Parts: sequence; C-alpha cells; structure tokens
Amino acid sequence: MFQKKMWAIVAGIGLSLVASGCGGASGESGDTLKVGYVNERPYSWIDGDDVKGTDIDIIKTCMKHIDGPANLEYVQADFEGLIPGLQGKRFDVIAGGLLYNDERQKLADATSPTYQFRLAAMVQAGNPHGITTEIQSLIAAEGRIGAKQGTYDYEVLVKHPELGDRVVGYESSQSAYRDLENGRVIAVIDNEALVVQYLKASPNPKLEIVQPFNGVYEPAGAVIWFRKGLESTVDKVNECVKDIKGNGELTKILEANDYPVEAVTGPDETTPNRK
Repeated sequence: MFQKKMWAIVAGIGLSLVASGCGGASGESGDTLKVGYVNERPYSWIDGDDVKGTDIDIIKTCMKHIDGPANLEYVQADFEGLIPGLQGKRFDVIAGGLLYNDERQKLADATSPTYQFRLAAMVQAGNPHGITTEIQSLIAAEGRIGAKQGTYDYEVLVKHPELGDRVVGYESSQSAYRDLENGRVIAVIDNEALVVQYLKASPNPKLEIVQPFNGVYEPAGAVIWFRKGLESTVDKVNECVKDIKGNGELTKILEANDYPVEAVTGPDETTPNRK
C-alpha cells in the first residue's frame, strides 16, 4: 500500500524535511518548484530526512544549470496520481522515470529523453514456469501475470490478445512481488532497474530476475514531465539534458544511484510538437 503522507523538502544548504500542504504550484517566474514523486528506487525515494534518486538528481542539476527556482518542494503521490497531480497543479514536475507516450503528451509536457530503461521479469526462485527473456514464454506458460497499473507495460500487456485476460494490475511493484512470492501470479513484468534495486535492497531467496524482458516494447527513453504552462522551463531543461549527457554529469548521476550506465545512450530527440 502506498504511503499517503506528503512531505516537502526545501532545497538549500542542509535540506530539511517538513510537512507539505496542497497549495497552488508555482508559475514560470516563481521561486519554488514542486516535485511530485513516488517512493520507489532508483527514480525517487525517501532516505531518512532526504529524497534521492536518478530523476531527483537530474531535476536538481538542471535547475542549477538553468538558474531555475531556488526552492524545491517534494510531494509524494502514488504512481497513477502523478499525471493527474500535474494537471491539478498539485506539483509542477514529476520525478518518476516515466516513459514518453502521445497520450501523456496531451496532458503534460515532456522533456527530451534523459536515459533508457528496459523491462525484466521477476519470477519465483528456480523459475518453475520456465519464463525466458521473450514474451512467448509468458504466452506458453499457464497462470496470471502481474504488472503495475498506470505503466505503459501494463497497458500493452492488457491489450495483448493472448495475455490480456491473464494480467493482474497492482498499485505498487512491492504488492505484485508479494503475490508472486505467494504463488498468486507466475511472473511480474516490471522496469528492470526497479527489479534490480528491489532485490538489492531486500534480498529474497524466493525470487529471481529474468532480464532483459523483450517483446513488450523496445528499450525506451524516460523523460521528465512538466505541467502545461511551463514550456520555457521545458525548453531550458532540454538544453540541460543535452549538456549533462555530453559532459558526463548524467553518467555520474546514474552511477550514484546504481543505475546501469549504458542507459545514458538514449535518444537525443527534443520534445515532440506541443498540441
């Protein structure tokens, strides 16, 4: 179950954790940027009195590069509440490792891709159902398959003609992994980095990983999502993303968060045309 607490961290010398309200988000010229996040490694997660992660660090870095808002307030949300949170101005930007897609672009504004990610399958130890790196192994196996609701991979699996009625949606990766451990599903399809981080942080002899998992979508680029109305900020962040890819800062950010460094090799195309 996702935590319902909301925290605000004011960025500066010595970040401090304080309770956050739901006031209006800042505008283009405001001095505060509200960052929506899910407590999920490696993208954005709570570590004591701090919030860390790949996307947190990218946003921090780019705000410094573009002389952006001096203060960052972090607002925790559940995964499916991230895009609605932007629309409702609960926050201004998302730190969550979200893929680009056309439907999201109608609701929010995406930066250029920051880094790549792939899928993996979490399975029971010993892989009793013979799940391989290919989707055909899921089709051949009997049993239900878990995926996190609101993700692109969940939507693709649900629409698959041979898998759709076997897919179970979960509010969180952790709840899906628990059902896998208890035999309620035969595999959980998830972002590779999430699975690797989960097993690293919570070693579980009853679970193992099959990676990379192919056939749902090709390796894809994560983007930073901003609410509509912050277009000039998005354009500046695009320049920052290009710069930190070129000067090695992005590699250092990924390494610091135990994210595969090869993921830096993502595409460099700019934000799609806004509609």
